[in-house]
Amino acid sequence: MENAELLKDIHPSFHVAATKVYVNEVVQKVNTHGVLQERILIVTNSGIFLLQQRTFPRSYYVSRIIPFSQLVLIIVDESTMQFYCGGVTMKLRHPKHVQIASIVYSVRVGLFGDKPRPAKIEIAESVQDSFGTSDFDFESDSILGDSFLSLALTVPAKKYHADSVAEYREMLKRSQAAIYITPEIASSAYAMAFGWAISLHPELLQLEFDDVSIFSFATILNTILDQSTSLHSLIFKNVSFVGEFQLQPSFKNNMAQTMELTFSQCDLTSNNFFQFFEKLTKFRFDFSALTFDSCTFTITTFDSIMKCITSNKSFENLCKLYFSKLSNISGFVHTTILSLFGSSFMKNSKTIKSLSFVGCGLNVNQIVAGIFRNSTPIEELNLSGNKILMNAEIECITNLHNVTSIDFSECQFTGSSLHTVLSLLSKPIASHINFFGLDKIILDEGGWNLFFNKIKKFSISCRRLSFVGNPMNYQQATAFCEFISKQKSLKEISISTAGFDGPTVELFANCFKSMELDRIDLINEENAQEHASINPIIKAVTCVKVLHLENQGGGENLLNEVQDLAQHGKLIDLCCDGCNPQSINSIYNFCQNLMTTRLSSANWPERDIKNIILKLQIKERGANKQKMEGLKTEFIKRMGSKKKIVPLPSTPVTNKRNVDATLSKRDVNIENIIKECLNIKSGSLKEPLIDALTEINNIISIEYLYADN
Repeated sequence: MENAELLKDIHPSFHVAATKVYVNEVVQKVNTHGVLQERILIVTNSGIFLLQQRTFPRSYYVSRIIPFSQLVLIIVDESTMQFYCGGVTMKLRHPKHVQIASIVYSVRVGLFGDKPRPAKIEIAESVQDSFGTSDFDFESDSILGDSFLSLALTVPAKKYHADSVAEYREMLKRSQAAIYITPEIASSAYAMAFGWAISLHPELLQLEFDDVSIFSFATILNTILDQSTSLHSLIFKNVSFVGEFQLQPSFKNNMAQTMELTFSQCDLTSNNFFQFFEKLTKFRFDFSALTFDSCTFTITTFDSIMKCITSNKSFENLCKLYFSKLSNISGFVHTTILSLFGSSFMKNSKTIKSLSFVGCGLNVNQIVAGIFRNSTPIEELNLSGNKILMNAEIECITNLHNVTSIDFSECQFTGSSLHTVLSLLSKPIASHINFFGLDKIILDEGGWNLFFNKIKKFSISCRRLSFVGNPMNYQQATAFCEFISKQKSLKEISISTAGFDGPTVELFANCFKSMELDRIDLINEENAQEHASINPIIKAVTCVKVLHLENQGGGENLLNEVQDLAQHGKLIDLCCDGCNPQSINSIYNFCQNLMTTRLSSANWPERDIKNIILKLQIKERGANKQKMEGLKTEFIKRMGSKKKIVPLPSTPVTNKRNVDATLSKRDVNIENIIKECLNIKSGSLKEPLIDALTEINNIISIEYLYADN
């Protein structure tokens, strides 16, 4: 076919821009009676098409299609080439049939390799030397995307929508290692093609199902779990497990794979969920991490899950177990959790390193004691958002040697129980701790007084301490500084500066200077109490390597101090936003100057830039937007930030429009409608549309453009 544009009328797949045509030749088809019939052979990156000509009206139509995903046999002899798939056979003659067959084989192998099963090829000895000698090299900008194109050919032409196929191919092209299954994909005609494509993809590492029903993806998931040999992370987010389904392994994949399994924001109250959970353990997976984040349980499903974990061989090498927000059943799960630590599973486990019960509202005294009384191998313990109100059980702990990370942030303590925890960590039974989290802990006034009165006597071998969200007055800060200055291993610290007065700032400046810390985080929560300038601290910490400043105010003066530290200190990593400078030039110069320092990483101060632009006159926003966007691209490239570049707000249209004379009638109608809606008298506005948009923009539009996504 001479005109490739005519192909678009023959099959909708030719409307997909990514479709490439490798062969477009007139061939002779050998029918079952040995009679030669003229046909047109089209070989693309999705499949093999055989076209036949109509007599009236004179045109072409597809008489045979073999998607590369279904091509199972190629036979080449001295005079013919033959292509086979289930129910379709093509036996063709062409002067260059050997070269064409070689192209077909190259595309098939390039797209699918030996999956789902290798294509068999039979070549006559007389043509073996010439087979594969063509100059054709199969190239693709996305093997995953092109394999989907081939699999999508199984969809009937009447249901094939080129725009949708092109959109899904582009999605797969962008997402090689991590792929998301959305409701639109799960319910589309291409669901199976999409599922097969990613199941055969050798680089797929993570698969996430987002906001879908189990009915719509069970078959797809079964295919992926059976076929994929590279998948290591499976995530179900806001997924419904209500209803019947079929999920059954066929054991086509004989390799045991390490798998991280996550359920996030899912309703797990249905009996169907546990059936699903059990079915997953039937596949050849060795689960290394199990996460339940903000899910809804019943006591029955929670008990069943815990029993499965302790008895199923799929969890023998579990390294991480994470639960968050069990508030709806928090009063009923203590016994089940405690039974976990008394089980043979936990006693015999040599692999479980990380355990988290976050924001569950549990009284974890017995849980903490149960964990360490049994000498478990746990290294990372996160019990933030719970209660530690009694110390009797905790005092019995005799072994903390394995623990390297403890997070008790947002926990409710009594003064006595917190004192006991710190006392334990100060004893020889504890090992060196890389991280100790005490952010936003809850104590009554008497508890705080006891804490600060006793804290200076403790000596904990800890590298990083996080104490954010706990305001301190000068007297309390004095005790805290005395405590941290005694910690010889302490190299990283995070604190809140809310309410700091001048003397308190000076106190921390002198303390930090004497400690030579590697990292300092100074955090001020939004709407927190105002504080004195932290400039003395910035001047003092010349040896710090990592500095994070959040909502510190200080304006241009603080930016200058930070810039000076970056130029003359040892700083290599900076995160600084919320300084509230007043001038667009000051923040521009600050970012520009940072690029000339020895910093290897720094964040783009999105919030400060947003606030400044909001304060500018509308007519000034366009030029400053372009100015900052140009610098942003350069800044992020230089500083090695992996954050996505988000364009600055669009500038409202405020200039006169170039009105096309052919649109004059429509413009008059728009003008009349706007005048009527806004009750504007005739002749009072030269450009009512522009003026109306400007007025609306002043009220809501710019704020909306800057709203958090």
